[in-house]
Amino acid sequence: MSDLNKVVPKVDYKVNVRHTIAVKPLNFSTNFFSEVNPFFSNSKREGTAVYCFHSLMSLKERLNNITQTSSKSNSIALLKGLYNLGTSGSYCYKTAPFLFFDIDVKEKENNHLFEPSLNAEVFTKLREISVLVWRSNSGKGIAGVLYVPKIADYTHKDSNLHLKTAKAITDYLKRNLGVNADFDNSQSKFRQLRYLTKQTEKRELNLNPYIFDYSVKQEQAVSVNNTPKFFYSNNKAVKGSIMNKFNNSTSIETALLDNGFIKLNDNRYIHQRTSSKSTGATSNNLFFNHSTNFSNYKVFTPFWLYYTEKHQYNLKALLSELKQKGYYDDEPTIEAFKQAENKLKRKAEDRTKQIFDACYDLQNGTYKQRVLFADSNAKNYNEKILFYDYLKLKFLEIEYNKTLTINNYVSEQIETILNYSDSNKKILVCADTGTGKTTAFLKEFKNKRPNQKLLILAPLTAIVEQLKAQNPDALCLTGTSTAEEHVKVKNNDCVIATYEQGTKYLSKQLFDYVVIDEAHNLISANSYKYEAIKELTKQLNDIKVIGLTGTANTLFKQIGFKLLRVKKQHSKKTQVTFRTDNRQVLNIVKDHLKQVKEKCIFRFNSIKIAEALKKTLVKERNYKANEILVLNSTDTVKYGKDFKQLSCKSKFENNIKIVFTTSLIDEGLSIKQNGFTDVVFIETEYNPKPEAFKQFIARFRNEDINRNYFYYYKEVKNQNIKSISINYLYNNLKSEVIEYAKERGTSNVNKPNSSGYDLLLYADNSLNKYALANEVNNEFFKCLTTQEYIHFIELNYNLIINKCDNYLKEQNDNSIEITSVNDKKQKIAKYWVKYNFEVLNVLRELTKNKSVKNSIEYTGYKPEDKFYTIVNENKKAFETLVLKNVELLALGENEPNNVLIKDNKLADAQTVNRKITLLQNLDVINQPKTKQDIKNSKKIKNFVAEVSKLDSFKTNELFKFWKKQRCNSLNLKGYNLTDLINHFHNYKEDRKTRTFYKV
Repeated sequence: MSDLNKVVPKVDYKVNVRHTIAVKPLNFSTNFFSEVNPFFSNSKREGTAVYCFHSLMSLKERLNNITQTSSKSNSIALLKGLYNLGTSGSYCYKTAPFLFFDIDVKEKENNHLFEPSLNAEVFTKLREISVLVWRSNSGKGIAGVLYVPKIADYTHKDSNLHLKTAKAITDYLKRNLGVNADFDNSQSKFRQLRYLTKQTEKRELNLNPYIFDYSVKQEQAVSVNNTPKFFYSNNKAVKGSIMNKFNNSTSIETALLDNGFIKLNDNRYIHQRTSSKSTGATSNNLFFNHSTNFSNYKVFTPFWLYYTEKHQYNLKALLSELKQKGYYDDEPTIEAFKQAENKLKRKAEDRTKQIFDACYDLQNGTYKQRVLFADSNAKNYNEKILFYDYLKLKFLEIEYNKTLTINNYVSEQIETILNYSDSNKKILVCADTGTGKTTAFLKEFKNKRPNQKLLILAPLTAIVEQLKAQNPDALCLTGTSTAEEHVKVKNNDCVIATYEQGTKYLSKQLFDYVVIDEAHNLISANSYKYEAIKELTKQLNDIKVIGLTGTANTLFKQIGFKLLRVKKQHSKKTQVTFRTDNRQVLNIVKDHLKQVKEKCIFRFNSIKIAEALKKTLVKERNYKANEILVLNSTDTVKYGKDFKQLSCKSKFENNIKIVFTTSLIDEGLSIKQNGFTDVVFIETEYNPKPEAFKQFIARFRNEDINRNYFYYYKEVKNQNIKSISINYLYNNLKSEVIEYAKERGTSNVNKPNSSGYDLLLYADNSLNKYALANEVNNEFFKCLTTQEYIHFIELNYNLIINKCDNYLKEQNDNSIEITSVNDKKQKIAKYWVKYNFEVLNVLRELTKNKSVKNSIEYTGYKPEDKFYTIVNENKKAFETLVLKNVELLALGENEPNNVLIKDNKLADAQTVNRKITLLQNLDVINQPKTKQDIKNSKKIKNFVAEVSKLDSFKTNELFKFWKKQRCNSLNLKGYNLTDLINHFHNYKEDRKTRTFYKV
């Protein structure tokens, strides 16, 4: 039977505050405050709970006659309201028309109030506003009493509304009344101890305080996805849940007696808070409350009694206690899903309530069960959002503004795409790789827009060169283009350029349309191509942009793009074998090679391992040297014959049996070749974004029935579902960054800091929406479980993921490869240290990185050929050394090589970056230059001071302290925080427990 008639909306409240000034003196003689024993326990009930009561007058006298209070342990503790028999909120029998407030002035909060004049200004203002104001033990903190007559209407049963109202009042003090301080929100609770301390001067009552009034508007509570929230009026528990099991195994009589009730007769009970003859009666293991003195809730289950009474609304504590006793959640049965479907088939006046009711008992179903149920029963997109919210699922499907259908190629719809661009200015065209997105514009644009000009931007030189090979008459610009070629830009109707080269012409408004190939890079590659993408995106505001991609991202909507999907009418999904594997790349590759039948290609981000593996395979005589190809982004490879063969002819040489590659071929390149039975993507990061995987496997354009795709995925241990909305996350972070920008100002001397928010701003302090989207994108995928990650890929990338973990996993002997990798690191380190002058001169000549070139002084010296060979082979490593060396010197590190070189070999990237982050923080602490630097300096100092009080901590606990200081962090790691603490204090880690102990 449906419980639809018991489904009621959850309520939220909007509080509007106003004030007047009292013209008549307040009632100073009536008791409104309880002086209590702060150590009294309501469960043990030992000692005296309430010592005495106070009026405003006696409160003032008590305050002014304190002789000694050195700490909270011997301070006078007050509760607003009159209490009897106990000190929890339920023992408050008379409420008070007042509100306590508290302003902490510590290293971690309200730092500006250490300045006496500013502190005095706030104290004086509050003395004008409040009924009574006093000082804390330190003499710097401020506390007091506000007059809020209507707040006396709230009892402990209205604790949430009391908290919301009180916060609105303290916000009003700051924003509307000019009180320049942050208030302690804990004093906004219905029941919160307020301590009195010895005063240095006499405090007086304000005869004409402000009277605070407010109106509360009830609203339907909604989720971050704007989905209406509901609950059951009978507090029904999810079937099979811990709550449900506890209700079934616990009698209502036991629950009542254990929570302060006395039995009157067979089914009637009374509680001490009740003024009538009885509180209520039991029936069907429920307690029906008839007394508003006891509670506003009408129906109590056993669980609800323990939750509201014994655990004082602390759900987490109660569930933890029950789990320790052996309770756990059961999955719903197949029959439960059938019953839910039947509920949805009935006619209902409110479809939203009906969906909530049908989904309620299915919340503990498996991920696939819940997804299938939602997808099968939702009648439209809007209903699907409801199903996903009520089943506790993230909405992972990308929603497009418009969908077009093609038989084979995008060119079939090019006119519609251009028209859609004319109407919307910025669009993102998403179509599968191989459907000719870029080719459509190159071939059709001139016919469709004969008098207009087109600029096509591509992320890689290889893509531009490949387009040039296909379109010999096109003007193409790369880093090697001549001045004569750049002169031709103004008179060409169609120009193809890399991001860096094309950006130079955007501000000149030479082009009517700008097409950005592989446009997902604007978000997903924003971190490692930051400078190039930043220069490009800041020019795009007033330009007609058409982005092209095979891997769309919903965050483009937040940036102002319309999403246009171009879908094949008959599109075959690609099957992928998905394996979770946290082993080292070496082990995965070696094991996988045992099953390869013909050719194979492996993609992973470690060229050193690839080169070491090649040596081993050749040495063991399994393969010849010319049968294994290692591809990376070095010039030797990019301009070598093998890569040229691939980019121009879309195939490898026939002798190649194994290809090891990095991200070099992820985009733009096509492979049209049979014989590759294994296409293997090995993830080397936890919580990855999926674009690289999809882009890589899409390189093969021809069909081959013998080709198999494999994805090795690194899985985090914590697979608990985390609630998150990507749009909510974006808007929330956007607000924080805009606020940060206001505080930061436009100074060009702001130091980089651990918050990283500077990276989300352009040089003029305006918001970089693309970098912001990248940050949100990273955070979103960190919140996905493995199942959710797979579901995202299947929903959006035209793939079928077959999860298979039943395969060979061996721990191989990798000593030879590790030695080879270390040898190379030692060789690079040796040349960097012993032949630094020669290396730098060669590098300045060979590098195309402007920052690297500008960091090396020109000498005109020409070293021997061997130096050209070593630098050319390891150019990227030497470029990194130069840039890190410059960064370390700027941060005050006198001996950068002590950081860059460890044990006579290159230090790993994490070690170097850890040191740089630490030095950045220390630089902000010791040498702040701007107002924002000073704020950041204080935040970091406060964090260190707070943590240093601990005898021990775990790394994950540090983030709580970091956030407490309102330090807004982007990609900050736990080890960055432990490094910061250990710079000032000595903690040693117990690796078994992962706990740091003070030495």
